[in-house]
Amino acid sequence: MKVYDTSSQPLPALLAQAQRDGASMIIGPLLKNDVEQLYNDNAGAAAAGTLNVLALNQPEHLQSRPNICYFALFPEDEARDAANHIHQQGRQPPLLLLPRGALYASSRSYQADAGPDYRLEMERLEFSDIPLLTGDNPALLSQISAQFRGDYSLVRLYAMGMDAWTLANHFSEMHQLPGFQVAGETGTLSATPDCVINRTLSWLKYERGQLIAAR
Repeated sequence: MKVYDTSSQPLPALLAQAQRDGASMIIGPLLKNDVEQLYNDNAGAAAAGTLNVLALNQPEHLQSRPNICYFALFPEDEARDAANHIHQQGRQPPLLLLPRGALYASSRSYQADAGPDYRLEMERLEFSDIPLLTGDNPALLSQISAQFRGDYSLVRLYAMGMDAWTLANHFSEMHQLPGFQVAGETGTLSATPDCVINRTLSWLKYERGQLIAAR
């Protein structure tokens, strides 16, 4: 593996350098304007050549490209997953998220190290988060959270890196197999026909001071 800094020189030059270095797969770029350049700029597209690219962001206007897939941790993905979860529970009318009453919440409401008082106060609240933070692999979570001193925003970014590596090793399947799906640390990952990666998150709820799976 070799790391290229997109702030060090123009993207087409970096892609050309990667090809000269013998790369066949690129993970990145991360910044949206770099992905836009890769996607829309003739020099960027030409420099990509035959490289397979797993971009870690997504352009505004998407068209299918045979050598590019898109993987990003968008808030919109969580909102879409939440809408599906609520619909599956048979709740049809629109819901308002308010400070009082029975609410749903996003992953940013979750504190993996919260004590019993907090858990009791959150009674019956349902929320989603990435599998790495919901207890699927406690030993790995403990190791990573210690490394980042409990900064869960960095833990999420680390999980994204783990999943990017997994997806890079399944690049052909993502493009060629309808219904492709793999269990990742940021969710259950699936690919659209345009090779945009969607995520289905883990859903939990507080019940009597404990966390249980939400049905």
